[in-house]
Amino acid sequence: MNRALVNLVAFQCCWLAAVLGAAAGMPWLGPLFAALWLPIHIRATRAFMVVETKLILAAGALGYVLDSVIVLSGGMSFPPQAQLGAPTTLWMVTLWLGFAATLRHVLGWMRGRYLLAALLGAIAGPFAYWSGSKLGAVMLADTLPSLLMVGVEWMVAMPLLLLLVSRLERDERASTQGACQEIW
Repeated sequence: MNRALVNLVAFQCCWLAAVLGAAAGMPWLGPLFAALWLPIHIRATRAFMVVETKLILAAGALGYVLDSVIVLSGGMSFPPQAQLGAPTTLWMVTLWLGFAATLRHVLGWMRGRYLLAALLGAIAGPFAYWSGSKLGAVMLADTLPSLLMVGVEWMVAMPLLLLLVSRLERDERASTQGACQEIW
């Protein structure tokens, strides 16, 4: 089976578990799925396990900070059944962790295309958050301004994460002198 397809399907399952779980009052479902999937994913990257781990953790930290800024600014909030953590929720951070697992695989073709990444982030980010709001997992205070905040967030985050991928891979190759092989 195509490895990129497996990666994409796993991320979509993570997204659905997190968003639908939160909307249904089970905000722990997404983090549970990620706790099962991400170690398998990281192990499958073999020689790039350190890169993948650093990337996923950095994306989680970045997502926590950026989403928390939007929450604290009043741009988004979470219904009572979806709350798990503060200011943003653990299941939202899970989405950032899962998304990071696609950057070297499904989205690997975007490396070095930072303007395209910014454009895609500015469009796809708000669409994902809007979808989450329609499913009842998140509440956008005033839809258009909230989506603009998310658009700016992802317009910055997407190229930044891709730049991080390049830097981490370069550093890993330098430290292992290019002897890298992975199954993903």
